[in-house]
Amino acid sequence: PIITAKELQNPSYLTILENVETVEGGVGVCVVSELEKGMWQPFKLSSSSNDDAGTTIRAKPAGAPMKSGGEYPCHITTARVVGFDGESRATSLLFICNYGEDEGVLSIFSSQDFESAFKPEAKFMFGDGSKADLNRQQCSHAHSTSIASTCDPYSPVDICVADLGSDAIVQFSIKSGRVRETGRLAAPQGSGPRSLMFNPRHNHLAIVSLEMTGEVWLIRKRSHDGCLEGLGSPVSILPSDWPSSDMTESQFNLGRW
Repeated sequence: PIITAKELQNPSYLTILENVETVEGGVGVCVVSELEKGMWQPFKLSSSSNDDAGTTIRAKPAGAPMKSGGEYPCHITTARVVGFDGESRATSLLFICNYGEDEGVLSIFSSQDFESAFKPEAKFMFGDGSKADLNRQQCSHAHSTSIASTCDPYSPVDICVADLGSDAIVQFSIKSGRVRETGRLAAPQGSGPRSLMFNPRHNHLAIVSLEMTGEVWLIRKRSHDGCLEGLGSPVSILPSDWPSSDMTESQFNLGRW
């Protein structure tokens, strides 16, 4: 392993900073530490090759670990946004989903380049859950973030957060240094949205994975107002007769997680 518990405990997710190279010629990687006191750490990746050992990849911490802004951070992703600081240069933004023991939190950090320290930009707390499943949805649980890609680097950036605890997809817009919530799409009660991905070619379409019901759901961003809406009903990814009552999987949410 190139990153061990000595550098960062319980690493659960990473993101590679696109189009960012370090002074030493490597690339930047940021990793979250999924603990109650959430942390994250930037690393510099570099590689070397020789005929005997092949290619060796090394990870070196880039600065001190930072607080993630919540509990149990489980997802991190990044985007390069032009004009975020009011100038024409590009800014690296990090989006961290803190699953949370009592509340889900989205934290946003920024940096002009990987050699500069990241600074907190915004934090959004998602509040109560849907309570459809009292064991898992008493409160919100921010599980992942997806970015709606655009061909225009100067246009507003849309990000969507899958909130497993409140059965919702929460939509944000980023423009001119401001981040604001622009809408919420309610998922079926008790479905538990875990992740979503926008189609890279038809970027108004996205697929949502519903963890707690073992389904996927097609959604789209409407052209006239940019809000999200569902397209039809979710589709199960499980066989109709699975799991049977005598299977071990049936003990765990009927095998759907």
